[in-house]
Amino acid sequence: MRSSSRHTEPEMTMHFAMRPSKTQGPRTPEPGTGKQFVHQAPDRNDRAAKQMPRSERPAAKSGTEIARTSNSNQKQRPQGSRVNQKEEHMFRTKKRNEKGFTLIELMIVVVIIGILAALAIPRFMRATTKSKQSEAKQVLKQIYTMQHAYRQEYNAYALNGTTASAVPAQSTAFGRIGVDIMSTARYTYTIVAAAATFTATATSGALDDDAAVDTWTINENGDLLCTSDDAIL
Repeated sequence: MRSSSRHTEPEMTMHFAMRPSKTQGPRTPEPGTGKQFVHQAPDRNDRAAKQMPRSERPAAKSGTEIARTSNSNQKQRPQGSRVNQKEEHMFRTKKRNEKGFTLIELMIVVVIIGILAALAIPRFMRATTKSKQSEAKQVLKQIYTMQHAYRQEYNAYALNGTTASAVPAQSTAFGRIGVDIMSTARYTYTIVAAAATFTATATSGALDDDAAVDTWTINENGDLLCTSDDAIL
């Protein structure tokens, strides 16, 4: 009977110097082998959960709930880029609202005002001149009426070659027919008369700032004519 001899090879043990972590316990040799093992310090939460009754233990969260929780946390966290974009948009809007006039816009306004003034000022001057012409019309019509009254009485027209104006020495030159020239008159009046005809002329060069002369005439027939209109010259 062959005796079997059992050879045992010595076990080679490699020892690594490892720094125990905070959750690891001290290194102790394993009995009979010479190996060292590390005691894992149990977590307090795990111990508390194990000590609780099974019915009161918190249910483990599924993967869907964990994903939802992470997504909600990400939504609650302010996005730095979005905040910066919002602040930049507000700054641009405020800067746009505080924008003033540019030089081109100001020049356009000045040109428009100049065009309106060029159209409006001549019209205003023309209207002013026409309103001043009413004096000559009124005085000439008065001369026509009083000349006919004088002829009815004396069978002839009066004041041949007589001139009347606002000058004090000439203001009463037409007193023979009952016409007086006001001290504020702008026209100078002249009468050329004969036994059966007469012509009264009103002349003024002070209706506006130009050198044009405004002239009106009336005859024994009552024809009132403007021979030189300063309003259109």
